[in-house]
Amino acid sequence: MTTISIIQSKPEHTSFPLYLRTPLMSYAPVRHVRRAAFLPLPAYCNRLPNELLSHIFLLTAADERDASRDPSVCVRSLASVCKRWRGVALGTGRLWTNILLTFPQSPGQLSYASTCIQRSKRYPLDIYMDFRDPDWNWDEDSHPFGLHDMEAVLGVLLPHAMRWRSLELLTDTWTPTHAFLSHTRDAAAPILETLSLSRCNAYFAAKGQAFEPAELKEPIPLFGGRVLPCLKRVSLVGVHVDWAQSELRDLLDLELKYHASDVMPSLEEFADILSACPDIRHLSILGWGPRFDGLPRAVIRLSKLIRFSLGLVDNEYAIDLLSCMSFPVLQELALEDVSSILDPVNEQDVTPILDRFQLPADAGGFDIPSDKVQILELHNVRSNPAAIERFLCCFSLVHKMVLSEPGDVLIALHPVSDTAFQACPSLTELSCSGTDSIEKLFALVSARTGRNDPGVKHLQKLHIGITRDDGVEDNQWSKILDLSTCVDLSITKLYED
Repeated sequence: MTTISIIQSKPEHTSFPLYLRTPLMSYAPVRHVRRAAFLPLPAYCNRLPNELLSHIFLLTAADERDASRDPSVCVRSLASVCKRWRGVALGTGRLWTNILLTFPQSPGQLSYASTCIQRSKRYPLDIYMDFRDPDWNWDEDSHPFGLHDMEAVLGVLLPHAMRWRSLELLTDTWTPTHAFLSHTRDAAAPILETLSLSRCNAYFAAKGQAFEPAELKEPIPLFGGRVLPCLKRVSLVGVHVDWAQSELRDLLDLELKYHASDVMPSLEEFADILSACPDIRHLSILGWGPRFDGLPRAVIRLSKLIRFSLGLVDNEYAIDLLSCMSFPVLQELALEDVSSILDPVNEQDVTPILDRFQLPADAGGFDIPSDKVQILELHNVRSNPAAIERFLCCFSLVHKMVLSEPGDVLIALHPVSDTAFQACPSLTELSCSGTDSIEKLFALVSARTGRNDPGVKHLQKLHIGITRDDGVEDNQWSKILDLSTCVDLSITKLYED
């Protein structure tokens, strides 16, 4: 049930002049009352010292970032209120450390970014660049953001690479990304903690698809192979580097997504990267991971990994990959059928992968402790109900599930009478979006809350993400809201009216 707290604030006691707080007993103070009534009362914020006002500005800008809004709008507004606020804002270097550059590019945008960099003094910079064009026609050579545009951006940013703390770059085509990799070869980024480079084209993860453009396929070492001592989080989406020469070490998070299979690291290079990251906690491979090239496969053991995400493109490849990985302390597992994005018509049946979870590692199964996993995510995973139920019975400690396009998973989660094996018996929290039938969700909530089976916990929390394609009729909304009598319910509309 969604609870809204309404807080009514009481006016604070203020110290007004005595003649404004007591009844008028004579005509003597009346003229003072009239004069005071027309004088502007001093704003209490003007009594704050500059240091405290500066801190309030920083908290306000942080709230804008947390709400996924552009903090620069807030900062410009704060600096435009009055002369004093402008002076405080301009003197607060940390207010100007968020550098935002988006498409379409303009000289004014670059000029403002340069101004922010100057005002940020010597504080670390957080840089976000999104040069995707929603109207792009998918022709690599016709994209309006090209090489010269990227070089102009780098001309502003590169002189301050020593202050980069986080950097995220999103592009449609390879040319701007290749320019970034080329121009940063000689750049030192000693305090860089987070790096995310994305060429947003999932098409290259299709089976048999080679990298394009072929003339720019030659890999480039990340930052010229320099050591990045503070780098902890790396996300490479459709962006390949020279895997052997790049100093990818001591990472905590690593994401490799939507690459063409022919530019991925060899199994040996992949193992070297992970062995150089002994404390890695999160690993995501969506699409293709390392190339096996017919070589012998040693098991890669990640002794501290707590979350693993795998995007499925090809069943045989996924089985080979999982067979050479070991996650002894894994707590969160996410499986996503990426092939459905690349080929929506031909759905992939992942039953061969799900069945391997029931086997011990020495009998063809995976070295994944399913009985220790606590959070399970399944996104568009397709199989038959019996195979899904057998798979879910392996996860006895899962207390939270996240589902999108769940299909028969909702049916498989129903408790079964007269059996010691239940599908996710510890499940208490469910998040579901894109369900093809709201009725299936109703039935599951009833089955999970109406039983008194000591071996199956009651469902307590339910979050529903409603998409435009869910086909929720007006008369079904009341039934959805009725679920709040059984569980703690929250609803999010994943589209705009």
